[in-house]
Amino acid sequence: MKFINVSYSNEQSSYQEIRSEPTSQGTSFSTLSGFESILGGGDNTNLPAAFACIQAIANGISTCPIKVYKITENGKELCPEHRVQKVLDNPNNLHSRNEIFRQLVWNSLTGNGNGYLLLKKDNYGQLEEIVPVRNHYVRVIPNNQFIPSDVEYDVSGIGIIESPDMIHIWENTTNGYEGTPLSGYAADTFEIANHSENTAKNFFKNGANFSAVVNIKGRSTENRINDTKSSIANALSGGGGGLIFTQSEAMDVKPISVDPKNSQLLETRAYNDLNVARYYGVIPQKINAGKISYNTLEAAQLAFTSESLEPRFDKIEQELNRKLFTQKDKGVYVVEFDRTANILGDMKSRMEYWYKAIMCGISTPANAAKNLNIPTSEQANQHLVVGGMTPLNLLDDIAKNQLDNRISEGVKEDKPKEAEIVEED
Repeated sequence: MKFINVSYSNEQSSYQEIRSEPTSQGTSFSTLSGFESILGGGDNTNLPAAFACIQAIANGISTCPIKVYKITENGKELCPEHRVQKVLDNPNNLHSRNEIFRQLVWNSLTGNGNGYLLLKKDNYGQLEEIVPVRNHYVRVIPNNQFIPSDVEYDVSGIGIIESPDMIHIWENTTNGYEGTPLSGYAADTFEIANHSENTAKNFFKNGANFSAVVNIKGRSTENRINDTKSSIANALSGGGGGLIFTQSEAMDVKPISVDPKNSQLLETRAYNDLNVARYYGVIPQKINAGKISYNTLEAAQLAFTSESLEPRFDKIEQELNRKLFTQKDKGVYVVEFDRTANILGDMKSRMEYWYKAIMCGISTPANAAKNLNIPTSEQANQHLVVGGMTPLNLLDDIAKNQLDNRISEGVKEDKPKEAEIVEED
C-alpha cells in the first residue's frame, strides 16, 4: 500500500512519499520515519542513533505533566477542575495524555515532518476530545499559496477541518504553513550512518570470518584453484566454521586479519552517532554516544531539557494556548508543561532544595511533602520564616502582643541617673 502526502510546494514533493512495506515484525522504522525515500527502497535501513534521538525527545515531552493555570494578580493559580485540564488528563477513550503527545512529537520528527492533534469541540467551542492523526492522512490547504495567513486541513475519512480545531507542529518548514522532514536536510548523514551499520551487520552475519590469500605450490589449473578455494571456504565459514581444516595439497594459507575495532567500523559509527544527534539537537550522552558518569548524569539531563526539549515545549504550549480555550478563556487561562519531571535529582539534592525553599518562605512544608510523596497535615500548609519557624500571618499579632505586654508591666525607658552629691566634712 502506498500513501502520498500532496504538497503545494514543488521543493517538498520529493520528500513527501512514504512507503508502507510491512516486515516480518510489522512496519519497519525506516518506513515510519520516511527514511526509505532518501536511502532507496532496496537498502536495509539500520539507524539506531536516529531512533534513539526520536525516542528520547518523544519520551521527554510526553512524560511531563501538562497543567492548566489561571493568571491572577498574584501569579498563576493551578486549576485542576478546569474543563481543558480534564480533557488533557483523559483525551479520549483510546489514548492517554502520554500517548497523544508522544505521537504528536514522533510524527513531527518522522514521515513528512508534521504532527497533528484533532480537537473535537461542542457547538459552544468547548473542548471535548483530543485525537492524534497520522501525518500522511492530512493535506494542508493554505488560504493563499504565496502569502498564507490561515490554513485548512483535509483529513482522510473526516473532511475539511478548520485551523482552530487542529493542533499542528513541525520542526522545519520552507513555506511557513507545512513542515518538511528532517531526512531531507540530513540525507547524506543518514545514508553514511546506514551503510556503516550494515557493514558491521554483514561482518557478524558472515560469522566474523577472516579473509585469506592461498598460495598453491606447483602447477595450478582453474579447476584446482576453484576446488581449493571452495574447500577452504566451506571449512572456515558458514556452517563449517570451527571444523578442522586439512591441506590435501602443498599450499600456504595467509590470513588477512583485521582487528575487531576496524572491522566493525567502531570509530566511524560513533562519529555518525554524533552527527545524527547534532541534527536532532540531542546531547550525545542521551543516546550513549558520549561519556557520562553518575556525577554528571543530572547535569546532562538538565542540558537535554534546556537545549533539546525547551524549544519544543515552548512551541507546543503556544499552539495549545491558541486553540484549546474558548475566546472567553483565552488570556485568562494557560497550559504549561511541568518541566521538573525531567530534572529530578537524587533524594539528597531534592531534600536540600525543598529545605531551602521552606526556610526562605518560598514553599510550604505541605507542598514539599507532596512533591516528595510524603504524608503531611493541614497545619503544614502555611508559609514559615527562619526566625523560630513562625508563620508569616502571625508576625503582626506576635509583635502587637509583645508591645501590649511591655505596656501592661509598666516597662518604660530607662532615664540617666543623677550624680550623687557627697558632702565633705
